Amino acid sequence: MRRPIPDLTWALACVLSAACAADSSSAGTDGATSSTTSATISDAGGGATTSGDETTSAGAFACDDPLAAVTGLFASRCGTADCHDASDPAASLSLVGDWPSELVGQPSNLCEGRGLVVPGDPEASELWVKLAGPVDCGDPMPVGGAMLSAPELDCIAAWIDTAVIECQTCGTGGCIDTTTDASNCGGCGVACPAGVACQDGACACPSGAEVCAGACTDTTANGQHCGGCDRPCDAGLLCLDGTCVDDCGALAECAGGCVDTMTNAQHCGACDSPCPTGASCVAGGCACGNPVSFAQDIEPMLVAGCTSMGCHGFPMPKEDLDLRVGAGYGDLVGVPAMQCNGRLRVEPGNPDESYLLDKLLGVDLCMGTRMPKDPPPLTAAELDLVSRWICQGAPDN
Repeated sequence: MRRPIPDLTWALACVLSAACAADSSSAGTDGATSSTTSATISDAGGGATTSGDETTSAGAFACDDPLAAVTGLFASRCGTADCHDASDPAASLSLVGDWPSELVGQPSNLCEGRGLVVPGDPEASELWVKLAGPVDCGDPMPVGGAMLSAPELDCIAAWIDTAVIECQTCGTGGCIDTTTDASNCGGCGVACPAGVACQDGACACPSGAEVCAGACTDTTANGQHCGGCDRPCDAGLLCLDGTCVDDCGALAECAGGCVDTMTNAQHCGACDSPCPTGASCVAGGCACGNPVSFAQDIEPMLVAGCTSMGCHGFPMPKEDLDLRVGAGYGDLVGVPAMQCNGRLRVEPGNPDESYLLDKLLGVDLCMGTRMPKDPPPLTAAELDLVSRWICQGAPDN
């Protein structure tokens, strides 16, 4: 299928610019199961190659095998240093090696509601729009170098027309990672409670709690879920250490359970007085734990995970958020989040209202996807450091 090619005035150095790394929409879910098939070309006559552009003997671009031709095109034009190579790819997008998996079914990091490559629909694919235009979000591509010819663009369109997804989709048009997706945690349609991240395929409830009736529940002290979900105590009994009893003794009765309000983070000092994320209950008061240093603990992990080319570093930090050494603190603390009106990136003393933590957890996002873009996500210990740092007032230390 050939498409009319607009008059291009751009030149090609990379297929996707650094603008691709800005945040956008997160994949939707509907609970359906997916099919998993190979990201390949149904009419391809042979395997992919990693040589230069496929050409005829006369030197004209040939597209008898679209996958092989596009592979060669990407390898010679895009998989170079300072662009989309494997070592430090722009926008965390490598276009060498197993490049189809980097594109097909993957959400755009810039254009809300659009995928990098939507199988069978070039016009809905950011890759095609960036190359062929008109560009309706972000910047047109490329940024320099030799111009793509009409046959080359037609070949990319032909590959998109016949590409299919090789991943779990949960009934969406894109890939879903059930180990980290809070709406499909551990399986399609399995949603974590609001504000709770999915880690390793399980909802990351506080220690000692599990998901019951859509909420993180302490089953050691809950009258409706005593010792496990949907195990209510009989009338007049209370839940103590996961067992139904008739009296709490010296402990306080909260939510049909017996709790120590001196140590219980959900009932700290009194019933229904939860501590913020990152805090524990000590002597009836919320405490933010051992001191955390921004320079030694927080900045290094943000630099390592979020400042690759085309993200929050060189050359143009996305969302005007520069997380390189020496710049991150001033762009985070007390600064409004561009993606969420009325919210701050970091609100000192309030982890639960800090959009940075939501982005790192992948929950309650106004747009875009979880940070960092490249797997793996931050570990539970790293997330705890961020939470405690914000809880302690987000000091510049």
